[in-house]
Amino acid sequence: MRSPAWNLRAVLALSMFGVVGAAGEEAAPKVDTAKDGEPAIGELVIVPQTPAPAPAPAPKTEMISLADLRAAAEAGDAASQFGMGNCYIQGLGLAVDPTQAFAWYERAAKQGYAPAMAALGTMYGAGRGVTLDYAQARHWLEAAADKLGAADQSAVGMLYLKDGVLGAVDLAAAARWFEKAAQGGDANAMSHLGTQYLRGEGVPKDLEKALRWLRPAAEHGMLLAESNLGWMYMQGVGVEKDYAEALKWIRPAAEKGFVGAEVHLGLMYELGHGVTMDKAAARTWYQKAADAGDAYGMNNLGNCYLGGIGGPKDYAVARRWLEPAATGGNAVAQRNMGRIYLNGLGVPIDQQVAVMWFRLSADQGDASGIYNLARCYKAGLGVAKDAAAATPLFEKAAALGDVTAVAVVGRMYLKADGVDKDLKKALEFSQRAADQGNAYAQETLAMMYHDGEGVPKDSRKSTEWMTKAKAPRN
Repeated sequence: MRSPAWNLRAVLALSMFGVVGAAGEEAAPKVDTAKDGEPAIGELVIVPQTPAPAPAPAPKTEMISLADLRAAAEAGDAASQFGMGNCYIQGLGLAVDPTQAFAWYERAAKQGYAPAMAALGTMYGAGRGVTLDYAQARHWLEAAADKLGAADQSAVGMLYLKDGVLGAVDLAAAARWFEKAAQGGDANAMSHLGTQYLRGEGVPKDLEKALRWLRPAAEHGMLLAESNLGWMYMQGVGVEKDYAEALKWIRPAAEKGFVGAEVHLGLMYELGHGVTMDKAAARTWYQKAADAGDAYGMNNLGNCYLGGIGGPKDYAVARRWLEPAATGGNAVAQRNMGRIYLNGLGVPIDQQVAVMWFRLSADQGDASGIYNLARCYKAGLGVAKDAAAATPLFEKAAALGDVTAVAVVGRMYLKADGVDKDLKKALEFSQRAADQGNAYAQETLAMMYHDGEGVPKDSRKSTEWMTKAKAPRN
């Protein structure tokens, strides 16, 4: 019986990760910095992206029989040994046998054949055909990537972002490989490296380096880079705030379905930044991200239903979107669930459950979650009243930038409420919050100017600040 024949290029040219399917795509955790009662700013997401390659000319078909492939492999040809491994792993003319595949890959790898080295590494990392061994997985995959070039170095970086083939997530190792690949011109690596510098994950936070890598990646059409570069311009992080420039990068990524950009664009419509304010459009963009399972989209959409933003209020629908995001660990959604139970929005008031959600949010460093937990301790809502516990929480929330907490701390220093009276600090905190439009802080300044505490007595300034404090809010 005659041996079957295959396209030799197809047998020998499987991708370094296609052999055992080890390079799965998975998003890393996300971060949000929204303030209490406001929509989420959106996430900085680490997501694998690779632009579609340009079509290559069809190669000349070169056929080979399994018998000939085996003979060449037995004679020591590394490429043929790799091909035999592929036949065993893919079941090409042979029964699938990972142990035999591993043996052939090992023979080729030990000759320095890079695709086989990569395949061997993935098999060690998956424990397929060999005992699981992350150290060996890292050894072979990294050695292969150094031989294969920038795209494969980027792929190793992606593997370090995922708990799997190379062991636990290692953001520092990911950054090292992305740096190598980015220096070699790989746009995906530039996108991820820039994101890591933006977030300070695996590398020191460095906005200059973030911009250096995100911009060329965005110009190459990397959606993650477009979204994050747009976010930098939207928030004025590392660059001058420029809503037009933000929109230039965010909209294309959003229109291509990148969930982070969908959330950013929703926020721009909600606040009228760079676009005509359109809260219904904001809700539509949040819905797209939420439908894709994005926790920030789910949170923002839930917040729209809580506040009647861009459509009717519906507490039941709000909770339906917020609860899974909160249960999944989203700090802003956890804080919003606390609001639901504290205020009885569509559920019976349950202060203890509210405290539970606020505490979960606060434990993740969410400034407004910390502020709300402090409120509960201050007023004895769901916990024993404890001003001593409330004070450091208010101060921590203020230090993290929660404007309401900044205003509260200013009043505390004015009234010696849980802290020693300090008129200099009272003025500093109250002025900072008042300048950001906080009515409570504006009222504090009015009181200080009226009584001449910490500032010269000035009835005109007192009246001006009190007028601002009582002005209608959007």
